[in-house]
Parts: sequence; C-alpha cells; structure tokens
Amino acid sequence: MPVAKYGFLGVPAFFVISGFVIAYSAEGRTAVGFAIARFSRLYPNFVFCMTLTFLALLVWGPPHFEATPSQWFANLFIHGGGAWSALHGCGLPAQRWTREFLTGRAVRFGCSSRPHAPVRS
Repeated sequence: MPVAKYGFLGVPAFFVISGFVIAYSAEGRTAVGFAIARFSRLYPNFVFCMTLTFLALLVWGPPHFEATPSQWFANLFIHGGGAWSALHGCGLPAQRWTREFLTGRAVRFGCSSRPHAPVRS
C-alpha cells in the first residue's frame, strides 16, 4: 500500500520531534525544575493509562493475560527492573516493555550532560 510505504520512519521521526520538544521545554530551567515539571505532567497520565490497562486486563485479559492489584501497585513506582524484577510478573504486560524501552532511551538521550556526545549502544 503506497500510504504505508514510509511507515517505518514513524518511530524515528517521533523521537526526533520529541528531542526538540524536550529541549525546548528544558530551556531556562534547572535540571531539578525540569524533572519536577516533567514528572508532574507525565505521572498523572501514566497512572490513568495504567489503571485503564489494569481494568481492561481484568475484564478481557483472562486466560492469556492476568493482572493483580499487587502488579498495579508495583507499577506506581514506574520501575521495570531492580528489586521489582525479583517479583514474579510485577509489571502489567502491556506497559512493561514500553516503559523499559522508553526509560532506556530517556536515560541515554534525555539526561546526558553533554547532548552533543555520541551515544554508544
């Protein structure tokens, strides 16, 4: 289909645009001020979407996907590894891979003290 010919460029284009938006929103702020503003803007949406995912998994998930209140609670801390990974299935399946993927990108690209430095994978 000709419309989808360049669809593979969607995710890289999103990250390029996001980089400009994040840099623009960080302008004139300290690192702490930027982090607080970003967290307060993103976290309520995260909790809302996480709760919708949890409820959808409760209704339509079984038998292939299951969600427990302890999984929902563990996800409040937005952490995909470390101590939480020791808990069996602590993440909601629909969110875990996205959170880990985007967290890795944010740490490598968004928190660099030298944005011009090359990133090595």
